[in-house]
Amino acid sequence: IEPFPLSVGFTGKSGMPTWKKLLGYFRFQPRVEDTSFRADLVVLVWLVSMFMRGVFSSKPILLLTGSVGSGKTTLARLVGRTLFGTKYQVVRSPSQRRDLPALMGTAYVTIDQAEQMPKWILDDLATQVTGGGITMRKLWTDDEAYTATLDAHVALTCATPEWITAFMLDRSLPLGLVKPGKRVPDRTLDRFVEVMRQIAREAE
Repeated sequence: IEPFPLSVGFTGKSGMPTWKKLLGYFRFQPRVEDTSFRADLVVLVWLVSMFMRGVFSSKPILLLTGSVGSGKTTLARLVGRTLFGTKYQVVRSPSQRRDLPALMGTAYVTIDQAEQMPKWILDDLATQVTGGGITMRKLWTDDEAYTATLDAHVALTCATPEWITAFMLDRSLPLGLVKPGKRVPDRTLDRFVEVMRQIAREAE
């Protein structure tokens, strides 16, 4: 997996693809109480925080909600593919707690279709937001434990999060997406990502 130099995506010359243009393909649900709210800027700052761990001590969960076809999974997957290449894929929620440390040991994880989440995952994600670790029992032992660090930035996609509570909202960046009037083909977005990565390679 080849990392993407984030600065290239923000400082491209005129006419070059940028993160701003990529996010422009998606329609975010406006917040009625604050018409000046810019959801695309929230996503950009969240992206920058991945590369500034010493400045941003917390890693809030990017919670993307919306109806079928609004682009929740597409947006989360494109972020991953822009940063880490075409091998990046979204995942489903792990069924066992012992699988969580391996999943969260990467830089960026998208848990897709997260309408229902067991309480143990929510508790562990709350720990992840603050950069803490979770205590796990070592495999093949009865009384040996270790502390697993959950280092990933996490995005969750769901139509309606049935598990949402005030506790989790405090630890999330909830953004609603609206189904666009004209759908952009996936191949067009994938090509956009390829061009961004090509520009990044040439800039190195």
